[in-house]
Amino acid sequence: MRTGATGQYKNQLIRRAYDTYDKATADRLAARIRSMHADHIQDLQLSGLDEASNLWLLDADVNVGLGRQIWQQIKDLPDGTIINSIEILGL
Repeated sequence: MRTGATGQYKNQLIRRAYDTYDKATADRLAARIRSMHADHIQDLQLSGLDEASNLWLLDADVNVGLGRQIWQQIKDLPDGTIINSIEILGL
């Protein structure tokens, strides 16, 4: 079992799948959920909250790529800098 907000989020989705669907369908959904990242809608790097209301499932490679792009744009900013925008490439 995963811990933390992202792990709890994925575990809740998997439990909901088993509560809602037959075992074969729930097994397929659970495998898909496990293959994805629980991503922060407003990224933690941009003061997003680490809670279920700020999470969604996202392809793992996309999530890592987006996080890297954000980090490259903010890594040299002093703590407390107000960020008005970021640029996401490749969308």
